[in-house]
Amino acid sequence: MRIRAALYTKDKAPVTVSFCQASIRTYRLNTASSSNVSRRMRLKWFLKDPAGIFTASIALLLLIAVLLSTQYTIIRWLGIFSLLGIILNAWILALFGLCIWAHIMTMTTNPGTIPLNYEIKPLNQSTTSIFEEDCVVIEEAEMTTDDLESLMDDGSVLIACDVCNTYRPVRAIHCDTCNRCVILQDHHCPWINNCIGIGNQKFFLQLLLYVSFTSIYAILIILCEYTLCMNTLCGFQSYSIPGRIGAWIIGAACVFGSFCAILLGMEMCSIAEDSQLEAIALQLESMRSSEARSTLERHLSVLFGTNAFQFSWLIPSLPKYSEKEFQLVYGYR
Repeated sequence: MRIRAALYTKDKAPVTVSFCQASIRTYRLNTASSSNVSRRMRLKWFLKDPAGIFTASIALLLLIAVLLSTQYTIIRWLGIFSLLGIILNAWILALFGLCIWAHIMTMTTNPGTIPLNYEIKPLNQSTTSIFEEDCVVIEEAEMTTDDLESLMDDGSVLIACDVCNTYRPVRAIHCDTCNRCVILQDHHCPWINNCIGIGNQKFFLQLLLYVSFTSIYAILIILCEYTLCMNTLCGFQSYSIPGRIGAWIIGAACVFGSFCAILLGMEMCSIAEDSQLEAIALQLESMRSSEARSTLERHLSVLFGTNAFQFSWLIPSLPKYSEKEFQLVYGYR
């Protein structure tokens, strides 16, 4: 299998490439300025996949069902106007609010797709590069997949995607479900009807964390209700306290919590060992000082748009990059 690739540089000096024999042509990418590219890649988006929409809707409905069931059992146990009941309901509402917020942000945030409107014109035409000023594509060639795997992801090579009919950085992967190339794609998640990539991985990690904590909280509430039950009928049978609804909450919370906690652990291990994130972190450190105390924190800082842990890591808000940081993280530099 051969893949088309383009080599670009900031100047127009000759560059030697070790690709297989192919016709060499000179190009300049013709599109909007880099600031416009970054703005388009940060825009909200929604994947119109019927199966994904159905699955994501089921996930949201299950979250809401667990919320309402937990609130009902708290009210039945402590009363609607008791101080402890109000506090417990406020906490469960806050946790579920964060779950829903993170789920919606993960689902409606561009995961880092490559814009489809890149036009390629000969170098002698006056155009504007998406890269830094005077950064032009100087050669195009074919290469094998083995050559692709051996490439250093230093931003000097763009891969041509024949499906999207555009160029993408080496760190981008084509997703057949989204039908787009996604930068630093982790996987496509049907539960949120979206790819997980550089643009929304922060929200995905937060979602896993919030669901894990919320599940533990719901289980503790039911266990406390059962342990402190003063009713003559205590248990998980019908007409008992916490009853069948308590058993359902524990079962659902165990399934959701275990799944999300295991997936969160796998994500953290993958992020800590990611060589691409390590390379990006080193390049970012040349632009700003890093206060990270571990490899995992350094790599998470790339995804979260900071130089170390901050309170914003706990809030589902968009990562903030300067224009140069954006170009570096996304591979357009």
